[in-house]
Amino acid sequence: MAERTASSWMPRQGRHSVTVGPSLQRTLKARKNEPPPNAKHERHYYAFRYQFMPESVDLAKPGTAQVRKGEEHKNVNLQRGSVNSDDEIHQFHGVETASKEWDCILIYDEDSKVSKS
Repeated sequence: MAERTASSWMPRQGRHSVTVGPSLQRTLKARKNEPPPNAKHERHYYAFRYQFMPESVDLAKPGTAQVRKGEEHKNVNLQRGSVNSDDEIHQFHGVETASKEWDCILIYDEDSKVSKS
C-alpha cells in the first residue's frame, strides 16, 4: 500500500502550465463585472470534507456519491472501497452546503501534464 501523506496529492515542485477553463473564466469576468460568455451547460462539482477517514479507505479505488433532496436540505451519501477487501465499503453521510461565492477547482494530471479548471 502506498503511504498516504497530507501533501501526497500535490504535483511535483516546479512550474506547470495551466489552461484556464470556462468556469474559471466566467468567475473572473464576474469579479470584474463583465458579462459572462454564453454557456450551454453548467458542470457541477462536489468537494467532500471528512470529519474522520479510516486508514483502510482505498484512495485508488473510485467511490460513488448520491445526492438526494430532503425536506430541508440535500442529503449526501458517499461510498468508498477498502484496502482490506473488495467487498468492504466505507459509508459516509452528510448534507450539501452552499459553496463560497468564488470557488475554483484545478484538476491536474501529473502523468499527462494536463490541467483543467
